[in-house]
Amino acid sequence: NMAEGVIQIPQKATYEIQNLKFCYVLGDSSKVQSRAIEVADQHDGKNFIITKGLNKGDVVVVEGVGITVKEGMIIKPKHNNQTEAK
Repeated sequence: NMAEGVIQIPQKATYEIQNLKFCYVLGDSSKVQSRAIEVADQHDGKNFIITKGLNKGDVVVVEGVGITVKEGMIIKPKHNNQTEAK
């Protein structure tokens, strides 16, 4: 059971640079922004528990991270490739 107020995102929504983890969030005008995050050590193999870097309601890009999605891209929210941090 997840604790109240815990933010989880799929592991595939994250990427690493020099042992630091990042994800992409949708900012103003649906523009993709890189966000540094910290995650809890324990995870279920699919999702990370975010300990720092995301707020409830942040829209996290899930599909195409490290493949098609790049910082500064405009993503039309109609596609089903993002998840809201809960």
